[in-house]
Amino acid sequence: MSGMYSDYLANKINDHIMGVALYVPPTQLKIGLYTARGTIPQTCAGTNITPVSGGGYLEVNAGVGTANWNTSAARLSDNKLAIAMGTPSADWGMITGYTVKDQSNNLLWWNDLTTAKSCPSGASVSWIAGAIDVALPPGV
Repeated sequence: MSGMYSDYLANKINDHIMGVALYVPPTQLKIGLYTARGTIPQTCAGTNITPVSGGGYLEVNAGVGTANWNTSAARLSDNKLAIAMGTPSADWGMITGYTVKDQSNNLLWWNDLTTAKSCPSGASVSWIAGAIDVALPPGV
């Protein structure tokens, strides 16, 4: 399954397009990892997501703008540069997906991994360029 944008972001986009409220783009995009999530509606609402914790884990600033993200094509943008998540000092468990949040910790996007990845202590955890996808779904 491909990822989805959050209810928070959907509301901001709708309000911006309808002229109700101006949406100011984030000044920071943070990549986070999760080991489990709830239903799609729960996850889109930013609830019932189990983030990695402990073992030196921190969300990572992936930057904003054209230096860090490719221009959207076919409703999808992805990271232009590799993103290093660090080296676990303890087992981070099985990573099942990732989140993209703004500087205020608002969930913007989330995506499940095709295959869960083990992140044991001492392993280098990173994303290659093009691996973090953010997309808007097609219209119906």
